[in-house]
Amino acid sequence: MGHHVDLHCVFVAGQVVLAPVFLGAEPTIGTVRFAGVQAFRDETEIALEFRRTLAPDREDEFLMGASLRSDALPPELAGPWNGRHLAGAGSDNLILPSEGFVAASLASDQRDGLVELIRVYLDRLSLPPPPQAERTLALVREHFDETRFAWRGGHDDVCAFYYRIHSPVLLIEYDNHPGVFLTNPEPARYHVHTIVRAPNRGDYGRDLLAQHYRLHH
Repeated sequence: MGHHVDLHCVFVAGQVVLAPVFLGAEPTIGTVRFAGVQAFRDETEIALEFRRTLAPDREDEFLMGASLRSDALPPELAGPWNGRHLAGAGSDNLILPSEGFVAASLASDQRDGLVELIRVYLDRLSLPPPPQAERTLALVREHFDETRFAWRGGHDDVCAFYYRIHSPVLLIEYDNHPGVFLTNPEPARYHVHTIVRAPNRGDYGRDLLAQHYRLHH
């Protein structure tokens, strides 16, 4: 049934900023013409693999809530449209409070798992991944002491969930939603929204444009 494809791409002197990006699908598994196609498989499954490596005794650092059901959420996060997203339309270059654990506090293999999840969002628009994706990933690694990971919902084989990766150079949100075309009244995994932004004046290439004007005008 399709859904959302919202891309903003800015090129400045050989550099590219692909942000903000909003991609969504309902349902995530295709039928008829698109039978066998599944959207957001990696965004979902790799996130779950990473979440399952996190020790229960750290949940008070990153778990914002155990359920996405509307009766378990504060009213501002229970709406049918934005859901748990904070960086949606009208939130350009927003400043978010820090939530979740610091990525630098993870064990080495867990940091690798988080990098693998981040790479899904940086690589998914090009095969092989463009140099810009590798540069962004290197910057994220440099800022791991300022990068936060937060989760809401469960992590079993069926329950809905939300997560956020927030660094000075990259903001990622993933959320499950109730049905719009479908009839599920509560969030479910077959309705996915994802958002990627470039914080600190990076959206729409503003920082690159400012740099260009300083150097050449």
